[in-house]
Amino acid sequence: MNKSLIIALILLVVVITGGVLEFVLVGKEYKKFEKQVEVYKQKAFDKTITNENVIDMKKQWIKLRELSELFLPHIDTYELNLRITDCTAFVELKDYKNAYNQLSIIAMLAEYIPNLAVPDIQHVI
Repeated sequence: MNKSLIIALILLVVVITGGVLEFVLVGKEYKKFEKQVEVYKQKAFDKTITNENVIDMKKQWIKLRELSELFLPHIDTYELNLRITDCTAFVELKDYKNAYNQLSIIAMLAEYIPNLAVPDIQHVI
């Protein structure tokens, strides 16, 4: 009986530690991504954003997406994929207004998505 209880407590500690690490790691990476998106958003507003900027953003997103897909719902990461693809097309067409709009949505999603990693009973059930 004691052995089962000890194993259960160890597993509980591992799960809680994993959840806290997930929350901290994912949140930190999304914060960095959000800051960079804000820079690109300002460039789109100023009509100075380039294809290289968008390629850089895509590279950052691909790294973050790999981490995100381990911990977060795929539908939210998929939405960011779509928005980044749309933004890329608008920058290529030099449609800065729509690029700015897409970057605004990307920034909002980058702020929102880490909240899905918050240890909450609703996320467990």
